Amino acid sequence: MIPRVHTEPHERPAAAAASGLSVDVRCFSYEERRTVLPALLDAVSTTGGWILDRQVLPSGRVEFWFEVQLRSIMELYSAVVGAGMEFTRAGHRDLTSLCTLRQNTPVAGCHRLISIRMEVSFLDEDEHSLPMVASRAALA
Repeated sequence: MIPRVHTEPHERPAAAAASGLSVDVRCFSYEERRTVLPALLDAVSTTGGWILDRQVLPSGRVEFWFEVQLRSIMELYSAVVGAGMEFTRAGHRDLTSLCTLRQNTPVAGCHRLISIRMEVSFLDEDEHSLPMVASRAALA
């Protein structure tokens, strides 16, 4: 399965539009933003990637555009998970597809650039657990 290709070039940075394959990934974290964001940026740079653009979105979400070579996609995937990010089902599927593509690509093709748009949401575990606690109390 090939990951979804981002088809709205007016939203992408110019450098990302020229790179070829582009993937949208959504993820979230219950960790604090001040610890996760530096770890996420370190994960991108450690795997040889570079940030093209970043911006703060409504509701406290953060969007990153970055590029990484296909040969580093497995390391990036594990480093981002290690940084405290949790992916949506579609995000896991798309990154797993890229890892499979990497394993089945000849060495010469592994230098291909992958442009990734990652939308990160920060969740407060206490806020999301309160409605469940309240509903259990209401049932008792």
